[in-house]
Amino acid sequence: MLIRKCEEEDLEKILVIERTSFDYPYSREIFEDYVNSDYFIVAEQDSKIIGYVLGEEREEEGVIVSIAVSPAHRLRGVGTSLMKKIQRKMDVNRFFLIVRESNREAKIFYDKLGFSKITKIEDYYQKDEDGILMQKEVMKKS
Repeated sequence: MLIRKCEEEDLEKILVIERTSFDYPYSREIFEDYVNSDYFIVAEQDSKIIGYVLGEEREEEGVIVSIAVSPAHRLRGVGTSLMKKIQRKMDVNRFFLIVRESNREAKIFYDKLGFSKITKIEDYYQKDEDGILMQKEVMKKS
């Protein structure tokens, strides 16, 4: 498996993963806004995109905007590898993300990566679903 920076020609494959992973997927335009970012990373296997992570660095904090792995490649360490890579790339003191309260698998995944719940955000998602704000404290590299 190769983990590398996203390129514009990866977007169609990323959109397929996005649509199969989320009830309310991000649009192509959102991904286009990030395509030149150092924090838009893909996992590639056999010349196929099998997952991505998208983040932003804001002062001393990293935000995980989205992460998804194709259904056929889940539970094989792809998501963990993507998260470790983006965390190494960002020179921050902590990471934040928001996860659907009903997404049990994702919450377990983030717990295993060292994220902890900070608070619930009521009606964060469509259909009045709450989000869970999570954070992970890290030792800054520099």
